[in-house]
Amino acid sequence: MRYQAVLFDFDGVLGDTMQDNYNAWKKAFNDYNIQLKHEEYFLLEGLSTKSVAMTILDKEGMDLALAKEIADLKEKYYFENNKFNFFPGALELVAELRETCLLGLVSGSGTERLHRTTSADFLAQFHVVITGDMVERSKPDPESYLTAARQLRMHPNVCLVIENAPLGIHAAKSAEMFCIAVCSTLTQEKLQDADMIVKDLCSLRLLLNQNLGGGGGGGGGGGG
Repeated sequence: MRYQAVLFDFDGVLGDTMQDNYNAWKKAFNDYNIQLKHEEYFLLEGLSTKSVAMTILDKEGMDLALAKEIADLKEKYYFENNKFNFFPGALELVAELRETCLLGLVSGSGTERLHRTTSADFLAQFHVVITGDMVERSKPDPESYLTAARQLRMHPNVCLVIENAPLGIHAAKSAEMFCIAVCSTLTQEKLQDADMIVKDLCSLRLLLNQNLGGGGGGGGGGGG
């Protein structure tokens, strides 16, 4: 199939942000005497910021009304101490794909953090940007990916999703999109529900250049 749109998750796929996000979450939860484990958070990647806070509070049997307060504290700690970088090959991959197909950025992060983390020039390369505060239901619900497809006027089955976490993979598959997982933050064993798994963005670039550069029949054209 020749995919007509590629939809990227941001954190852990293009932006090497997960460790800084974890550090901020860990500090915020520590203020409430909650110990957040590394993999515990990484498996929640894809949820909106408030949903992460609610999930952990629910697990700890604490008042869910604290969620916004903790989420705001986490964002404060993140902006105070982060060392943002793109993963190697991320910028080149986005620039190359823009020449052949439509691009979407579909992130569970909030609009403010995405815009403060990255440049306007980078975000302008995407034909649509969907953030966690733009939808009612965050990943693993398919709403964010379906919203991106709708705004691109593309049928879901000609959209290719690039993810790095189980909740995002589930969202993509629930949207009936083909999903490639990148082992940037979790091991291959945690990503088995994806249609394909690659070790890094360099491997993904090779794969996509081979498969998106040629012809091939698609499973449906642009939708309404």
